[in-house]
Amino acid sequence: MKITADILAGFYGTEQHYKHLTGMRYTDGIHYLVKNGAAWLVDSIASYQGDKKLQTESFKYMQFWNLKVTGNTAVLTCEEDSGIPPVITQEIEFTDFPFDIKIWVEHGVMILPSEH
Repeated sequence: MKITADILAGFYGTEQHYKHLTGMRYTDGIHYLVKNGAAWLVDSIASYQGDKKLQTESFKYMQFWNLKVTGNTAVLTCEEDSGIPPVITQEIEFTDFPFDIKIWVEHGVMILPSEH
């Protein structure tokens, strides 16, 4: 199935939590991404969870991840809050992800903003 903004906007709350190989948990909306070709994005976010930059109290509570797509490239960033420079920036040399997306990590659980 194709990933669209409309489909992702339809996820509210979650029925269950899924477990990533790293032990991180995620919701139904994130599971949809995993099952439809964007597991790489979930893997990227999960792989940064041990980074020392994310070990402060504020990042343990909430992380704001943004994927900004430009053509076939993208930049993945993690911010503490909007307007504050990102603490993590990863350039993605190639992607076919169709649009910009925000993913939050709240208390160690990866969620879509609509699932908050």
